[in-house]
Amino acid sequence: MLLVEDHLRVRHGLAAVLKGSPGIEVAEERIDPAVISARIRRWDPDVISLAVKLSGEAGLELMEQLRRDGRATPIVVLTMQRSPALAQRAVQRGASGVVLKDHADSELVPAVRAAAAGAT
Repeated sequence: MLLVEDHLRVRHGLAAVLKGSPGIEVAEERIDPAVISARIRRWDPDVISLAVKLSGEAGLELMEQLRRDGRATPIVVLTMQRSPALAQRAVQRGASGVVLKDHADSELVPAVRAAAAGAT
């Protein structure tokens, strides 16, 4: 899987949660949207965990671009915003699910597993 988060401490914490789960391999952690797009095209991750806000480019915009490019990779969106409207927009734009960052320690792994299995 690919973990895309621009806050260093948050990214390391999320990676630790994911790496501590059997059957989940975090192959890469990225923050630069330009690099992310190129990596996804070359390396086809099973799941992408993508922050809504990224430095220089919004995560939802990157997700839309991936969908326009024909990428069907399941995407779990991460956010700090407790907004049903944001969650609805993310799912409408192709997210498999949305996880609040402050609940990621208990909800991210099940969301990634569900996304990998084709569920929402």
